[in-house]
Amino acid sequence: MSMQPDNDHGAERRETWRMFLAIPLPEDVRREVDELSLRLRKGAQFTPARPSWVHTDSIHITLVFLGNTPVEKVEAIKDAAGRVAARFSPLRFEIKRLGVFPDWHRPRVLWAGMRERTHQIESLHRLLNESLVPIGFTPEAKPFHPHLTLARIKSLAGIGPLRSVVESHMDYETTPFEAPELILFRSRLDPAGAIHTPVGRFPFSSTERFASGD
Repeated sequence: MSMQPDNDHGAERRETWRMFLAIPLPEDVRREVDELSLRLRKGAQFTPARPSWVHTDSIHITLVFLGNTPVEKVEAIKDAAGRVAARFSPLRFEIKRLGVFPDWHRPRVLWAGMRERTHQIESLHRLLNESLVPIGFTPEAKPFHPHLTLARIKSLAGIGPLRSVVESHMDYETTPFEAPELILFRSRLDPAGAIHTPVGRFPFSSTERFASGD
């Protein structure tokens, strides 16, 4: 998702925050993902591949990436996200299987897949996008595939052996978990890695599962 251009020349001087809407992982599930990441790293050490591994403290289920956002729009984003989240009951997930985007011929991202047991996440993603359009955001055209980014791949060196390491963990699966809220994060880049700070929390407060026809 991106901001629509602003014709006001003063907009160039506005303060912006790099932001996204996401669902965090519970601490016990984060530890499980951390163990998986460690096993993959150890396996990759014996290959020519050198992926850039994502620190597990920064891993989350991204719903909408907002990018550089004018600070004056933050309150409107919070209002929109809160209204949408209130229409949903808590989501139930399990993390299972591994893969790459876009494919093994030209891999760029190593991911862990998601299964959302209440079948609400696609509707949540769609309604969030729709609610942000009046604020000035343009939804991304690419299909939505909920996932966790484990590593970024910047070279084809050693891809065959790396693929073998990844495929040896294809039966990976975490403990199922419940997600009670959506969070608006501000992301700041740091030499040690991105720092993600919650700016707003929005509970999934409906007592009934959201139906796609709602």
